[in-house]
Amino acid sequence: MAVTWVLKPEDVARIRFAFSPLWELVASLRTLQDPARQALHLPWLTCVRPRLAGLDLDELLALVPPTASSGRASTRCSNATCCAVRGSSPAAARASCSPRSTRP
Repeated sequence: MAVTWVLKPEDVARIRFAFSPLWELVASLRTLQDPARQALHLPWLTCVRPRLAGLDLDELLALVPPTASSGRASTRCSNATCCAVRGSSPAAARASCSPRSTRP
């Protein structure tokens, strides 16, 4: 059964397609870590790898663990601070970011 959408120009003008830049960054980093997960992007990887060759991405990649479907444990963390952040519970993170009271 086909669905037909009838839109007037003013309807189309109100449509917004939004991509999260952060989501795109995370997806790109995961593709860099595990190219087999997105074979469609191999031409992009071939193009971008030489441009990334001089960059140290270890800390950035440590913050973006591979997806569970990749079957690999996240072992990329080589920086103690990054490892501590990734090992923190959400409650501890919220507590460390909450405003501190200035009262004695």
